[in-house]
Amino acid sequence: MPSIYAYKTFKNNPIFFIKDIYSDIKKDVIWNKKYKTGHNIICFGLPKSGSTMIEQIYRDLGYIDLFNTSIRKCTYLARDNHPHEIHRGFFKYLPDNKGNFLKTHSHFNKSYISLLEEFNFSAFVLIRDIRDMMLSRYYHITNDPFHSEHTKIKKLDFNKGFMESLMTIKSGDKFSQLKYFNNWIVDWVNLNKYPIIKFEDFKKNKNEFIKKVINFALIKELSETQIEQIKKNLSISSKKDIPISKKIKLFGKKKTTFRKGIVGDWKNYFSNDHIKLFKSVAQESLEVLNYEKNSNW
Repeated sequence: MPSIYAYKTFKNNPIFFIKDIYSDIKKDVIWNKKYKTGHNIICFGLPKSGSTMIEQIYRDLGYIDLFNTSIRKCTYLARDNHPHEIHRGFFKYLPDNKGNFLKTHSHFNKSYISLLEEFNFSAFVLIRDIRDMMLSRYYHITNDPFHSEHTKIKKLDFNKGFMESLMTIKSGDKFSQLKYFNNWIVDWVNLNKYPIIKFEDFKKNKNEFIKKVINFALIKELSETQIEQIKKNLSISSKKDIPISKKIKLFGKKKTTFRKGIVGDWKNYFSNDHIKLFKSVAQESLEVLNYEKNSNW
């Protein structure tokens, strides 16, 4: 429920709390004047693929970020549920005449599709080369003292720590993390129901990537000036001048886990053992999205 976000925001920064509520209410007022109808959209984002960036874009478009607002009501998951599961409580209290946006790292599940159809949600999937994604995830773990794997992995050297982050089997999962995210990618792509966009497209051409993302929104066209403003906001929100160890500790809309976002950075880090492991466990996800044509890489 919004009281959790509201409580944490107020406790963290009372002034920001007031400004945050005012900003979201203002968005709703402007939305009603511009569109006269509601629109719901969800992004299934592979972790470390730029999904925080997607959140910023949709906030700039006037949507309310459902997990980071004090003016929407939703019920959260019980502690024994998978952390990336979605359920009816996320949607059933939403107003039907406003712009609502949700970003989640949820793996594919047929029940999720039924929920989206029931509550009239559009959807798209954000993906990244699993090699860069898992490398970024490793550095996230080493910098986040609250991550469940932090204590174990932080004390290991890179080769052992990275391998441990790949092979860990989390409570409730059947597979190693590398296999889990390989399946995550393959399942969403093979569903062939929702548009797929790649983080690498953002690095190639920011303007075209932003246009592609807003094409899923109610608004279909922005001026070049508006696009430039979104790019500026993305640059500010990434907080490139702040170490990731500090960015992770920020709360709510201020939080970002952006590290470097370099395409192909895995080539600077992978050992032969790492390469062999990815070929044996995650090759399918590389080929299904044309990151590789075969295992000769």
